[in-house]
Amino acid sequence: MKSFIIKLLLFFICECAIVYILSIDIIPDKYRSNYIHAVYDKQKLLDKRNHARILFSGGSATAWGLDSKKIINDLGYDVINLGLHGGLSPKFYINQLEYNIREDDYICLSFEYDQSLETEQYLVKFINDLPYIEKSILDLIKIRLDNIDNNYSYLLSPLPIINKNRMLSRENFNKHGDFIGHLKGLSHPINYKNLDRTYDIYPLIYNKIISDLNEFYENALLNGSTVYYIYPSIPISFYAIIKENLLEEISLFEKNISIPILGSIENFIYPDSLFYEGKYHLNNKGRSIRTKHIIDLLDKRIKK
Repeated sequence: MKSFIIKLLLFFICECAIVYILSIDIIPDKYRSNYIHAVYDKQKLLDKRNHARILFSGGSATAWGLDSKKIINDLGYDVINLGLHGGLSPKFYINQLEYNIREDDYICLSFEYDQSLETEQYLVKFINDLPYIEKSILDLIKIRLDNIDNNYSYLLSPLPIINKNRMLSRENFNKHGDFIGHLKGLSHPINYKNLDRTYDIYPLIYNKIISDLNEFYENALLNGSTVYYIYPSIPISFYAIIKENLLEEISLFEKNISIPILGSIENFIYPDSLFYEGKYHLNNKGRSIRTKHIIDLLDKRIKK
């Protein structure tokens, strides 16, 4: 009986070892060409830059809406654009910042009004090995099982190397973290006046994230960093539809948020013509105007 138990235990250990080995991620970095994989490049920027920095954090509105080189030239600080995707929750970006924050950093937060409160699971599977993604034991097991499946698919039919012509590609972020894949394309702004009025019940999230923002602000101050909040840009036709609900949301938000807010919501209501497509993605001209607004707001507030 004792011999049987020992053999059973050894068999179990061997099985676990085999599963562990099979679940080691073997896919080369060059095959991680999805838009979301740019988070790894942004992490490298955070890791290697040690001097004074301005970090911009938020969803795709931040990724698509900044000219970091212009900010560097005008303000004299290194700039990293951490914006990426609205399907990544504010908590994801807060965790990312807390993991990487340094003394004397300037941090500008700008979350979308309807950003996901919980990070979308279809995105997590692409970036699940990041150290600041919160994981349960079940999540860790699922990650290992996903790795086995991904490795199997890769070995049977290797993925194509990065396609630089695909707009929503990891390659279409510049060295500062700005998304630039759309800058030469034709804009397709949406006139929201022509859509149905279901946006009257637009799912605003700002007052659901106040406690997380205030806690982050306190921690950042203790770390010697400075934090500001900046509203995202939205088209005037969309603003007209959600104005009543949005202003009510913002009024309550501004009463309870500890983070200093730069400018007002009205500063970032732009003509529809400044948007590439959708309600957050600015085109080249819109990006330049927003960047200029932000430079003007920061100019008197950062150390020269």
